[in-house]
Amino acid sequence: MNYIYALILTIIIELSVIYLLGFREKLLFYSLIIINILTNPLLNFIVNRLNETYIDFNFLHIILLEILVVIIEWLLLKLVIKSKQLPLFKISFIINATSFLIGLWL
Repeated sequence: MNYIYALILTIIIELSVIYLLGFREKLLFYSLIIINILTNPLLNFIVNRLNETYIDFNFLHIILLEILVVIIEWLLLKLVIKSKQLPLFKISFIINATSFLIGLWL
């Protein structure tokens, strides 16, 4: 899949999910866009390279990489958004799980 297409689709899905969950903070929206610009192409590049390089690369490896992305995005959100009111880990987990599952479905 094209990196730009994957990035745009991920951003649309994740922003839609946080909006549907009731979050309306502009800083959260902008932060997620920037963070996805950093993490999404890198993740897709790593997955594609590993898939081409290693015969044993499988679904478990993708799940582990996705967990790493959840943690990195959560830490970046904590760095940018200094709110104790927002459940940033839960947000990171839910939006990434949703975009991952929709990506699998597509």
